[in-house]
Amino acid sequence: MLNHYGPTETTVGTLTQSADQADRAAASLPMGVPLGGTVAHVLDAALQAVPAGLPGELFIGGAGLARGYQGRPALSAERFVASPFEPGLRLYRTGDQVRQRADGSLEFLGRLDGQVKIRGFRVEPGEVAQALREQPSVREAEVLALASEDGQLRLCAYLVREPDQPGDHDGLRAALGARLADYMLPAHFVDLPAMPLTANGKLDRRALPAPVPQAATAATDGGQAPQGATEQLLAEIWAQVLRTEAPGRHDNFFSLGGDSILALQIVARARKRGLKLTPRHLMEQQTIAALAAATGGAVAAAPAETTAPAAPAAEAGAAFGLTPVQHWFFEQAFAQPHHWNQSVLLTLGEVPDLARLRTAVDAVVTQHEALRLCFACKNGRWTQCVGATPAQAPFETQDLSAERDAGAAIARTAAALQTTLSLERPFKAVWLDLGGTRSGRLLLIAHHLVVDAVSWRILIEDLQTAYAQLGKAQAVDLGPRTSALREWAQALQSRAAQSATQAELAHWTETLAQAGAPLPGHAAGSNTVADTVTVECRLGEDLTEQLLSEVPPAYRTQINDVLLTALARTLCAWDGRDSVLVELEGHGREPWSEDMDLARSVGWFTTLYPVCLRPGADAEPGASLKAIKEQLRAVPGKGLGYGLLRHLAPPRNAAAEAAAAAHFQLPGPAGPGAGRWPGLAAGA
Repeated sequence: MLNHYGPTETTVGTLTQSADQADRAAASLPMGVPLGGTVAHVLDAALQAVPAGLPGELFIGGAGLARGYQGRPALSAERFVASPFEPGLRLYRTGDQVRQRADGSLEFLGRLDGQVKIRGFRVEPGEVAQALREQPSVREAEVLALASEDGQLRLCAYLVREPDQPGDHDGLRAALGARLADYMLPAHFVDLPAMPLTANGKLDRRALPAPVPQAATAATDGGQAPQGATEQLLAEIWAQVLRTEAPGRHDNFFSLGGDSILALQIVARARKRGLKLTPRHLMEQQTIAALAAATGGAVAAAPAETTAPAAPAAEAGAAFGLTPVQHWFFEQAFAQPHHWNQSVLLTLGEVPDLARLRTAVDAVVTQHEALRLCFACKNGRWTQCVGATPAQAPFETQDLSAERDAGAAIARTAAALQTTLSLERPFKAVWLDLGGTRSGRLLLIAHHLVVDAVSWRILIEDLQTAYAQLGKAQAVDLGPRTSALREWAQALQSRAAQSATQAELAHWTETLAQAGAPLPGHAAGSNTVADTVTVECRLGEDLTEQLLSEVPPAYRTQINDVLLTALARTLCAWDGRDSVLVELEGHGREPWSEDMDLARSVGWFTTLYPVCLRPGADAEPGASLKAIKEQLRAVPGKGLGYGLLRHLAPPRNAAAEAAAAAHFQLPGPAGPGAGRWPGLAAGA
């Protein structure tokens, strides 16, 4: 008996496995090894080979590979990619997750296509559906990720109830919320008498009805109209942000399609209208009536507008001081300070309207003044100012249609473009036109002085929104501006002089005094990014699940505490020391001032601060974790004060700097991610 595997795109047959020679330790009969004339690679998301035993995506190449999908060039470009190993050859991206066993055979682990990104988080809709099926009132459940009018993916649950069970969607959402993360909760619930099936008895996804907007159902259910000025104001804001009509005072925020990102938008608009809200208010009080009651129902006098007023724009050319992390950057005295960039390369599902895209880029640059920052040094002192909105958007095109090797051409062109930024023009967008049926790329480049990881999510979302609005012949409305980097820098300057910040000096002085001798290494090395060597380690799925989901709750701690404990134990054991000084990096958007709203702000807000970690020489891992946790909790203000004392408080050297043995950063899910534009699929 032979197990034969192969998708249609590879002319069916590619792998084969004899049952009597299969590895009996495998969970299922392996898919086998490639047939003659066929190659199979197990790769990660960056198209790098995955070590044997670890999961990755199966890519297939060889003589049987199809040319593509007839009449579907965008899908062809997405699924048929250039081989990173065989120049001039292509590979088919199967979407199957596999791993290579010790005997060389490939074992099927599941489909990757089921994973979707909701608000930047990877979600398996099948996991949500299974949680629904375990509810007593549910007989069958399916969950799909559907694109809403604004292009964002949201989960929709289709349910078949047990007999005589009520359609209590709020109760189901509450039950799911007790075991699933908030981004995994369906935005819509649809009750069905039975699941539609194909002739083969499989779920007919095309026959599933689209969810009915919640506002329409609320009206038929006799939803109560908002009462009083506060509720009416909240209802107006909800209608704008959630794109719904006449929400009732008892309608649930999440039932209307709300999520934590939309909550930030509602909070920002409410503040501009005189109502003091926080994201926590909205997460805990999920109806208009409850939210109004929780805030005391007080609304400051503010004109009723359909759109909240924007924050005042900066006067072009007015200089202001640097933030602490910007001071750190210029202290490095880099040979080419203009070339310290971050970038995002977006793959678009179809050729965009370039005039529309240029206008969308211009709207984003106008909205976020950080993208117009200019830096200058006078008498040895660096300052920054907000430049005027440019007459032409920082958008250009590059014609790569004559290039045969698209991947190499993109890499070469992008590398050259990275060097073209300046400290006066820190941002640009470039359309890389590959011509013909090949899907182009949109390259966004920004100097690190004006963006951080959180900023990219905001920029991509706003670019998507502007492009979609222009496609509907609408005026671009990116919502009210939140606090700008300029305002944040000025607020930090004031905070640096406060007595509470000055009181932290003793803590930081003591921390730096514990630096100790440097770790073994090549002290005379160049210490440049160009000479960096990357060491990558991958954990298996089971171990990753334990690390992320089981260990932190058991010790009432966070994942960064766990990883820092491992780092401290390793370094101390390696060098025979009892402590190690580590530099930590935080996102810096701490809510220490009610006057600052950074929910939708673009800029470099990062904090850098030292911490001395003592894991205990002979302590068990659990004891080390508890010790490190307490040491991290002892850091005042999440490290913000260190940068203020180091760079902003007089005298400037009040908090001296010592060389940390290591730099630790835990990237979160708010960085660049995939999204879906109306008519355009974009993935970073």
